[in-house]
Amino acid sequence: MIRTNYRHSISSVNNHTGLETDVMRFFAIIALCLMVIFSLVQSLPLTPAVDQSPTLISNDLLKNKINALEEQIANLKQKNANLSSKNKNLQSKVVSGTMENVYLLEQISEIQNSLQRSEINLAESQSQISKLENDKQSLGQQLSITNKKIQVANKKYERALKATHQAQKLLQKLSKNQKTSKSHIEEKATSEYAPIVPDEKPIPKSKGFSLTFSDDKALLHLIREAKISFYLIAGKEVFKFKQTGSFWDLSAEPIKEEMYIMHQNTVPNKLKNVAKHKVVTPSGNVEYGVILPATIRKKIGLYMQKYQSGNITIDQHARTEIKNAED
Repeated sequence: MIRTNYRHSISSVNNHTGLETDVMRFFAIIALCLMVIFSLVQSLPLTPAVDQSPTLISNDLLKNKINALEEQIANLKQKNANLSSKNKNLQSKVVSGTMENVYLLEQISEIQNSLQRSEINLAESQSQISKLENDKQSLGQQLSITNKKIQVANKKYERALKATHQAQKLLQKLSKNQKTSKSHIEEKATSEYAPIVPDEKPIPKSKGFSLTFSDDKALLHLIREAKISFYLIAGKEVFKFKQTGSFWDLSAEPIKEEMYIMHQNTVPNKLKNVAKHKVVTPSGNVEYGVILPATIRKKIGLYMQKYQSGNITIDQHARTEIKNAED
């Protein structure tokens, strides 16, 4: 009795568990189906469906569309005709332009050829111009040298002419004075140099002009300061006195201006000693001359024009003064 109840209880428990398993399987299958349906719903597009039902079109609308299309076709044909005419015009212009280009190219080639010839001619002309400029420069140098020679000759001529006029004036003045010594008159008339009367050993007084320095110191100071030029004349050679430091020296230089010859007894002994030691002449005869600046020569000329005689003195400051002047 006990055994049968136990077997009955075990079979009821097994049946209950099998039913629960079947129910769970059923719910699992339903859940899978729902998931599949949900995924399909999400994959569908959200836009509403286009209504593809046919619409009715009236005959008037179709005619209007046909007329519009015909007008568009006519406009397109007109535009095509215009474009074709423009194309023909452009083709004709291109043809004429090509002809003009050919003509222009020919002209350009001719111009280039003429330009090349002009460049060649220009190069030849430039070479000729350079030659002419060189010739001009050489001629200009020769002309300048010639002009300088002419100027020197003119200056010499003017000095000689001036000296001649001065000599003539002196002759006219001295011829009026009978007391003037004959030797003094000849020296003034024949030489272009004005004599200098000594200051230490004066020459006996006679009417006319005498030119002296105030003393030997004044003469040496003027030579040292280059305000006057003092020369030694030995035959055909001329030497200029120069002082270097405390020593006196002689250098050969040509005479370029009017010179006044000095008497031997008016020359300082210092310069005479220098001449004896530096220059040796066969005859031993030398002369001394002085070239005065233009300002002093101008004043002397004014004195000679204004007066008939007088003693002209030059001091160490190159200032001139006339004493014992007679109108």
